[in-house]
Amino acid sequence: MNSAGFEPETSPNTPRTPGFHGPVVPGRHFPLSRRLLVACVVMLPFAGCGESGDPVRAERIEADAARWAAAGIRDYDLVWQSVSTRNRSTYKVYVRNSEVRAVRLVRPDGKAVALKPADMNFYSVDGLFRTIREELAQSQEPRPFGQPPGTTVVLTMRSNDRLGYPTIYRRDIFGVEDRMGIDVMELTPSKAEIPPPDPIR
Repeated sequence: MNSAGFEPETSPNTPRTPGFHGPVVPGRHFPLSRRLLVACVVMLPFAGCGESGDPVRAERIEADAARWAAAGIRDYDLVWQSVSTRNRSTYKVYVRNSEVRAVRLVRPDGKAVALKPADMNFYSVDGLFRTIREELAQSQEPRPFGQPPGTTVVLTMRSNDRLGYPTIYRRDIFGVEDRMGIDVMELTPSKAEIPPPDPIR
């Protein structure tokens, strides 16, 4: 329990499988038959194709975002990962009065070094919702994510039952080996002073 009297919201079942990092580029084809890919699409709404989650739909995003807004949490610490088949980056984000005040990149050695992105609010819960909205819009383009017309894109997500914020997001493009995603590891309501970053060395 933190100083504000809240238990941190964690995602203990967050998958550690690779899954959102950078632009999508064409890669090698999956070694799966077309029949299996079609079966996967058909089963996705029911079984998440082997990973818990529901298809991303505009009404689902807005319902979750409304639940998050209704929770009224304006001050919190957030830990999330941007994950892909080739990479995984962990961020610790400090939000105060609904504005991102600091972003840290958590290195493999555990040090949290300062980041100064152009748009810091991209890293907040509202920023994650924005990302998922933009991804959904991209998936509906004639050439989704720069891929050929007719490419199948599957977007899935899972949200915190109580507060509505996204806990898992995945983007899969058939014919592209690299899958992308977001894993939210922890959200803790907090008004505590933001700690200084660790030194780079």
